[in-house]
Amino acid sequence: MSKHQITNKCTSCHACGQVCPTESIFYGHGQYVIDLDTCTGCKVCVPVCPVKAIIPAGGEEGSSSGTSYEEEEN
Repeated sequence: MSKHQITNKCTSCHACGQVCPTESIFYGHGQYVIDLDTCTGCKVCVPVCPVKAIIPAGGEEGSSSGTSYEEEEN
């Protein structure tokens, strides 16, 4: 399963964090982020995002505008 990240389209509605079975989504640095160490790639969060801000990690759009916990640490 591919892991995901949250782009800067995020409106901080917290819909994704409420459904994440591994609690890998949390608020940090002005928007929600996904901890790629604990994300299993289940995609439960993807359909609940009202602005479609959750994309595959490292994807074309996400490499410049997405945020994951790994990127926040650096």
